[in-house]
Amino acid sequence: VFSLSMLSGYSATGVNYEGKYRITRRGPETVVTCFDVAYPSHLTVQVSAHTGTIRYHPNGGTGQVTECVYDTTKRRPNTLPASGDYTRPGCSLVAWNTEPDGSGTRIGLGSRVSLTDDCLDLYAQWLPWSSEASFTWEKTEKGACVTGYSGSETVLVVPEELGGAPVTSIAPEAFKGCPSAYVVLPITLREVAPSAFRSALVEDLTLCDAISSLPDTAFEDCKRLRTLHINAAEDPWGMKWRRESVYADKIDLLIASQGQPRLIFYGGCSTWYNLDSSEIKSTLGDRYAIVNLGLNGTVSSLVQFEILSAFLSEKDILFHAPEIASPRQLLTFNDMDEADEKLWCGLEYNYDLFSLVDISSFSGVFGSWQGYRDRKEPGGSYLDTYHDSSGVSYMDDIGGMPIIRTQARPELTDPVSLDPALLSDGLPRLCAMYRTIAEKGTRIFVSYACVNADALPENEKGNVETMDRLFHECLMGAPCTVISALRDYIYHQKDFYDTNYHLLSQSAYLNTLQWIGDLMPFLP
Repeated sequence: VFSLSMLSGYSATGVNYEGKYRITRRGPETVVTCFDVAYPSHLTVQVSAHTGTIRYHPNGGTGQVTECVYDTTKRRPNTLPASGDYTRPGCSLVAWNTEPDGSGTRIGLGSRVSLTDDCLDLYAQWLPWSSEASFTWEKTEKGACVTGYSGSETVLVVPEELGGAPVTSIAPEAFKGCPSAYVVLPITLREVAPSAFRSALVEDLTLCDAISSLPDTAFEDCKRLRTLHINAAEDPWGMKWRRESVYADKIDLLIASQGQPRLIFYGGCSTWYNLDSSEIKSTLGDRYAIVNLGLNGTVSSLVQFEILSAFLSEKDILFHAPEIASPRQLLTFNDMDEADEKLWCGLEYNYDLFSLVDISSFSGVFGSWQGYRDRKEPGGSYLDTYHDSSGVSYMDDIGGMPIIRTQARPELTDPVSLDPALLSDGLPRLCAMYRTIAEKGTRIFVSYACVNADALPENEKGNVETMDRLFHECLMGAPCTVISALRDYIYHQKDFYDTNYHLLSQSAYLNTLQWIGDLMPFLP
C-alpha cells in the first residue's frame, strides 16, 4: 500500500501489476493497494489527464466514503465488487444505486456504469435478512446448511449467517414451493443442491458469483423465474482465455452511441472478422455511428438479441448476417450449454447485461454459467484487455477485427453446411425476435455470412439456390428485408484464414463491398 500526490489535472488510472489492485482517493492523496505481492516487485503507475471519479457511499453501512478514479477515454468502468469493505449488521449489500433511496439507476456489484460527469456518486443498497425463525439449518464443517424455510414474505433475503455460522449451502428441497417473488442469496453461499428451489414462485433472483455449485435442477419447475442478477465477488478471468471476452466492450460501444443514427452489424464471427472497418466507416461513417456486434456463431444468439434489443430505437438500422449453418444464429436452438462458456467470459465483465435477458425463454442457464466458473483461474482483472501474441487487440473502435490476415491455412476442419433440413421448420423464433425489434422502430435488413464452398459435403454443393429460396420463404411476413443473394457470398478455401468463417483481409474487404452494395439502395 502506498500513497501518491498527483500533479494538478492528473490522476492515477492503473498499475502494470499482474495481480489484483485498487486505486482510491483519500483527501488529497491517491492510495494504491496491490494484493498478494511477491517481493521484490517493480510496479509502474499509469496516469491520465482524462479522468472521472466514482464516489461510493456506505449509505447506512460501515466503512468510509471511497473515491475511485478512472480513465474516461477507455471503456465504461466496472464498479466495486462485493468485497466486505462495506457491511451492515443484519443486512446484505445487493447493488449500487445513483440515489440513496434506491430510486435511481441500479448497478450490480462489479458491473459497469457510464461516467457522464466528472464525479458520479453511488450508494450502497441494503436489504434486511429474513427472520432467522423462518429457517431450519444444520451446522457443517464449512458453516450452516439451510434445510427448510417457512416464511411467506414477498422479498426473501437468505441471511449470511444462521446460528452464528456463515450460510454456505442449501439442501435439497429447502425452498420447495417458496412463495417469495424476489430472492436474494448471500455472498457466503457456495453450494446449492439439486431441487433446492423446486416449484418455487421466484421471479427475480440475485446471487453472487462466488457460488461454486449451482445446477440447473436447483430451480426445477420454477416457471416464473425470468430475471437473474449476478453480483461479482471474484475477479474476472475471460480476457486471459478467449477473444469473446470483448463482448461487454462491444456492448459498451452500443451504449455509448445511444441517441445517434446507428448502423449496427450483428452475426457470428463472420460479421466480426469480415466487415472491413475502414471501408464501412469511410463509406457510411459520416451518416451513421457504426457498431460491429459480431461475436461467435456457436454461442447463444437469443441472449445477444435480447441484450441488443434493450438498446435499440427508431433511429437505428440493424444489419443481420446470420451463419445459416448455425442453429444458434437462426434461433432454431436456444437452450444454453457448455458452448456458452465463450459468451460468459464476456458477460462477467458486466453481469448487468444478463439481467436484461428473460431466462424463462431457455434452459441450461445455470449449468452453462457454472461450466465457465469451473474453468476460471485466478489472476484476472477488470483492467485486462484481450489481444494476440503481437499485442494487437481483437476489437477496434467500432467492434471489428483489426488483425491483418494474409496467409490461408491449408486445412480447416470446422463444419460447413447448406442442408435444407436446417430450414425445414421455418424460423419462428427469429421472426418473433425481428418483430420485437421492429416494434422499437428499428429497421432490419438481412444478408448472408460467407460460405466456404470447398468445405461443403459433396451432396450439399448444389444447394445454394435452394437454401437462398428457403431462407427468403422462412422470413416472408417478418418485419425485415432480405437484401442479398446467397450466391454472392460463396467463397473458396484460398479465401479463408483459420476457420471456415474468417476470411483473409483482402477477401473481407471484397465481402464488405458486397454488403455495402446490397444495403445502399435501402438507405435514406
